[in-house]
This record gives sequence, structure tokens and C-alpha cells, in this order.
Amino acid sequence: MKKIIRCIVPFVCLFVCLPIFSWSYNLHPYVRTFSVNDGLSSGEVTNFSMDKYGRMWISTGMGFNLLNNGYLTSYTNFSNNGEHYLISRVFDIVAEEYALVSTETGLLKFNPLDNAFSYVLYDDAPIIVTSMVKNGNDVYMFVPWLKSLLCYNMAKGNISLAMAFPENSEFIFEKMVMLDPQSPVIIMADASKGVFQIDVVQNRISK
Repeated sequence: MKKIIRCIVPFVCLFVCLPIFSWSYNLHPYVRTFSVNDGLSSGEVTNFSMDKYGRMWISTGMGFNLLNNGYLTSYTNFSNNGEHYLISRVFDIVAEEYALVSTETGLLKFNPLDNAFSYVLYDDAPIIVTSMVKNGNDVYMFVPWLKSLLCYNMAKGNISLAMAFPENSEFIFEKMVMLDPQSPVIIMADASKGVFQIDVVQNRISK
């Protein structure tokens, strides 16, 4: 009898412990990190966005990065019309077929298929955008010096005024989110003034 018990006990322990080991493993999934040693353009990550193809776009304090199928590509400069430019701080980035990259010198459109860069213009001038949020094909973006919220349609490539803020406003919105894609309300955060709700249909702002 004792021999039978000694044979059964290891199997009982195996069946009891195996689910525990499996549960413990699921609590600690594999995590891969990326740093400047792996090719990240800067250790200061300002934002990131994933497109419908599963590509991860990462904006940093110096340029931006594309993580695709485990491979990281960094972009810190570009050429446009024969001129060479340095991509310094990137405030925000959103992407689908191509990426909209908000930099200190203006909003860039970048196509990863041909590595083509171009500036997005509003009233024939580059625009400096501090934050963006994507809803379908529309990208809402805040432009501090215009004191306006613009809307860029990624399918059509056109840009229009979504909402103008009061002339005496001093907002610098650094983060924007839309909790409900069916709602016209955008949550926007200003580091010094707090969080606000923006209704782009009613042209109304509330705290």
C-alpha cells in the first residue's frame, strides 16, 4: 500500500502544480525592451501609435521610429525638394497608410513605402502641432499659435478648421484622446490648466 501511495503522490503533485505554473507564467509574459542601444533615436519617448498593419510608430525627443515585425528603423533627418532637414523633437505621431509626424519645425507627412517626406500646409504655411488624435480617417490637431483645432482627413489629404478658441486663450494642449469614436467630444489636457472637454460640433469647451 505504501509503495502505491509513493507512486501516486508525484502524479498528484504534477497535476496540482502544473496549472499553478501555467497561471504564474501567464502573469509574467515575455517583454522586449528597446533602447538607444537597439537603435531607438532617443531615450525620451513622447508618444506612440499603432496602425492597422500592426506597425508601431514611436515619437521621441530626437526623431521618430518605426517598429515593424520586430525591426526598428529610426528617422532623424530627411530631404525635401533638395533641402536636408534635421528632425529634432517630435511631439506626437499618428499613422495608417502613412504617418503624420508633429515636429518643432512643422507637421510632416511620411510614407514608409518610398521614404518620402513632405510638409502639411495650412494657408500655404507649415503648422506646428502639439497634440493629435485620430478618429477614423480624421485627425484632429491642436495648433497653439493659431489657437485652433484643425482637422486633417488622411484619405483625402485635405485640412480644415474644426474649432477656433478665444483670442485671449493661452492653451497648450499636450495630449488628446477620444473616448467614444461616435462622439464629437475630445478630451484635451494642458499641463498647467488641467483637462478640458471639447465638443467640435457645438464649438464648446468645458472643464
